[in-house]
Amino acid sequence: MGDAESTSVPETVRRRMARARALGFGYSCKPPVGQLLATLAAAVPTGGRVLELGTGAGVGTAWIASGVGARTDVTVQTVESDGDLAAEVAGGGLPAWIEVITGDAETLLPRLGQFDLVFADAVGDKWTGLHHT
Repeated sequence: MGDAESTSVPETVRRRMARARALGFGYSCKPPVGQLLATLAAAVPTGGRVLELGTGAGVGTAWIASGVGARTDVTVQTVESDGDLAAEVAGGGLPAWIEVITGDAETLLPRLGQFDLVFADAVGDKWTGLHHT
């Protein structure tokens, strides 16, 4: 990552990117995608709900958090099927309004409700079950 690009990456995102590298997790969203994700998260309406499918190492989650910023009216749920990754992200000092859920997203989707923004970043969940959101 060049100097100009690294300065546009929030510190919380840089920490999650470093953690992803340390874990050997190579599927995190890249900065241009993350910046778009942060912009979309910032535009969620008052009382909005955000869903991330495929928490991974939490890089996308950190981008969402950076977009939401200090707003306390938005809730974020992020679903990860790998229990170890989910625990890693949940223990990483997330804001209280972010909930990490461990499980199969397609099984969970009918119970999670409706969302204002969905970031489907998991293999199967990019194509199936999204009508539930």
